Amino acid sequence: MRGKWRFEPNDLWRVDLTVLRAQIDNGYDAFAIDNSRTTQSDHPSVDRQYSTGLSGAIDVLRIGTCNAHHHRHVCGHEGQLRFDSDWGNPKLWAPYTDDFTEYQVRYRSTRSLEIRLSDTPTRKRRTAFPGSSGSMALSCASR
Repeated sequence: MRGKWRFEPNDLWRVDLTVLRAQIDNGYDAFAIDNSRTTQSDHPSVDRQYSTGLSGAIDVLRIGTCNAHHHRHVCGHEGQLRFDSDWGNPKLWAPYTDDFTEYQVRYRSTRSLEIRLSDTPTRKRRTAFPGSSGSMALSCASR
């Protein structure tokens, strides 16, 4: 789900807000020893992703002979991955057993701030990726 909102109170100001929320769970578990796509796994796989992001941009046109652009974004992400390394179960592999399961959970959050001054109209130079045309990131942090 994504939402965008734009507010232009006059010809000099423009405010853009974007909100993103993604929940992806493909439940992929088609590993099979005999390539039949019928899994014999005793620990089914997990492949999930949850992401949330918020972005805001403010453009101010004609400050003297310059234009100003301010862009801020915050994003959080959680990913889960699990798979059964033997692709089977104890009955299938008897008398040999190997019951190893890999499970990973990863968290990531990012924040950035970009401030740009230019002498050309911001509206004409706007690209799909803010900051891709001669900008300088003042602060960027990830944890």
